[in-house]
Amino acid sequence: MWSFAAIVIALLATATLSSGEAAVEQTTTVYRDIKAFLNTTGPILSFSLSTNAVSLCKLDYDIKITDSGTTFNRYLPDVRRTSAVSGRRQHNPETVVSVTGEFYTAQTGETYDAMKTTYSDGSMFTEAIDYESTNSVCAIFSVAARSQQSKRSRLSSAAAAAARTPQRALVTQEFRIRATAVESEQMEECYRELKNLLPSLQTEVTTALIKATTCWNKYELQKSEDEAASGTSQ
Repeated sequence: MWSFAAIVIALLATATLSSGEAAVEQTTTVYRDIKAFLNTTGPILSFSLSTNAVSLCKLDYDIKITDSGTTFNRYLPDVRRTSAVSGRRQHNPETVVSVTGEFYTAQTGETYDAMKTTYSDGSMFTEAIDYESTNSVCAIFSVAARSQQSKRSRLSSAAAAAARTPQRALVTQEFRIRATAVESEQMEECYRELKNLLPSLQTEVTTALIKATTCWNKYELQKSEDEAASGTSQ
């Protein structure tokens, strides 16, 4: 049984297409494969494309996938998108949650293109791919909350706000990309491929913008710690 948010995402992906985007859908097969996208040994960065999103970015790491789902850790900095983009400095806490994802098919096709995610505090979300690059390096996701978090949770205010269920499901969009692709300067090319499929997308995402986020700082810190640990063990 689909959740309300899952249905909203599926309908939104269809209903919000402009006439030009609808023509693209009708004349081409849109590639969506969430297992292929998550099949990476490194972290995945998320950057918010919606001005009403709670957090500017996310960092998923220690990703493991099975035939039907995934588990990973998610870093959630407590920085609102509008403040971060405007350059206002904030000194807020950060949160790392363990996430379990159950794959399912949200749109037409036989390939899994979405997942129902559950945070370690019980908060639940629906995360569905709208568009994915042909090499599965980057993708645009629609995300919606499915349930309210536990009252006993100690999550940061950003995670708590993201988990609250509104009367009408709030759907936000995110650009997600493998961290290794950002390092190898593939980001702009990958983002352009997705923008060509979604002409109404106005947000410009650049390597410099991604590297200015706290999520990228977290990625580099983890990478340095891993390299140091590897050198010590040798």
